[in-house]
Amino acid sequence: MRHIISCLLVVMSLTAQGFAAQSGTITMTGVGQVGIPPNMATIVLGVDETGPTAAQALDQSIVRLQAIFAALATAGVAQGDMRTSQLSLQPRWQSQNSTADAPLKITGYLAGNLLDVTVRDLNELGQIVDAMTNAGVNRIDGIRFAIADPKPLLDRARVLAVKEAIRKAAVHARAANIAVGDILSIEETGSVPNPNYRVQALALDQLPIAEGDLTVSAKVTIVFELLN
Repeated sequence: MRHIISCLLVVMSLTAQGFAAQSGTITMTGVGQVGIPPNMATIVLGVDETGPTAAQALDQSIVRLQAIFAALATAGVAQGDMRTSQLSLQPRWQSQNSTADAPLKITGYLAGNLLDVTVRDLNELGQIVDAMTNAGVNRIDGIRFAIADPKPLLDRARVLAVKEAIRKAAVHARAANIAVGDILSIEETGSVPNPNYRVQALALDQLPIAEGDLTVSAKVTIVFELLN
């Protein structure tokens, strides 16, 4: 019986030590952000062509695409910066309601092509968009701004995130009249570039485009030891 009681006392002692060790830490999250104007963009553009047959709709879209590719090359866009992102062919139906005696009929076809065009000099962005519309683009689905090499910015954001977590831990510890000890663990919980568009537009050639800013963010969670 004494042996059982002794074992229980040892287990209780170890458990108490475990709770003490756990209560002797503080976990803080820090977020670091670095804002910078983008230095490249991807234009999502395309053509929609209709024809009485699928072959005719596709042929017309091919002719228009060839003119667009030629215009892109003339504008100085490299072959590797042009990518077909979507190709579609859909029937066009009569607008009237169908009945058992008069089912809907196909009246033609719609051929669609989407291209992702990367522009590496934003000073030429407006000029390239204008050239594309003049070459036959009749669909622009958007412009995505980006940073060519976000790694240095992300590293800066990580440093700021760690400093912020350390600052917050010191504030809490000081308020509790204790000291912060060693860092026990660091975990990165999220690092992404996020668009944060400015209100004003930048007049690039004849087409006003708001290029905006990009915010590169890093988030870390740090566990600190607390000293009495």
